[in-house]
Amino acid sequence: MAHKTYGIDFGTGTVKVYKKSEGIILNERTVVATVGKGAAQRPVAIGDKAYEMFEKVPPNIKVSFPLENGVISQMGDMISLWNFMLEKISGRRKAKNADFYIAVPADIREVDKNAYSRVVSESECKPHKVFLIHKPVADALGLDLDVENARGIMIVNVGAETTEISVLSLGGIVVSKLLRTEAIILMNRSSIISARSITL
Repeated sequence: MAHKTYGIDFGTGTVKVYKKSEGIILNERTVVATVGKGAAQRPVAIGDKAYEMFEKVPPNIKVSFPLENGVISQMGDMISLWNFMLEKISGRRKAKNADFYIAVPADIREVDKNAYSRVVSESECKPHKVFLIHKPVADALGLDLDVENARGIMIVNVGAETTEISVLSLGGIVVSKLLRTEAIILMNRSSIISARSITL
């Protein structure tokens, strides 16, 4: 039996969903707005609509970003977000019995990588199989680069909150580092200041 195949990039700022033979079919904000507390908590808006509410809501509504620094910080909100995305890409069918390939940062703990798999496995879609693929490898393949070559390839993935810098060679990741984007900005400013000091 042929299975539908989806690729997912859960980013801090946006979620992108790719469907085999169709390309990118969804690009929406990774944001959830909820009301209530504990077991009574429920989402009132998800995705782009939730992002429009950011910093504009009364105290009883909480707008959150369930991904922080490349890892899932709020599993319940993340599953609610993915169920919402499923409704948009496949309606009531919920993409059941499909194969999902999830791009995850290479420079995070195994438990945090597996959390990405849980989002899809514990959602309403009932997947056939869930695969995890490191983002640097997915980026290289998407750019049609020869990852099997002995010559090193540097991949820089600049995200909303983090930037992952990786070097690939002979089909594997030689080194990968996940940095906060603001840290890179500060480093860059420091370099500019130093350069100016030398010039002066």
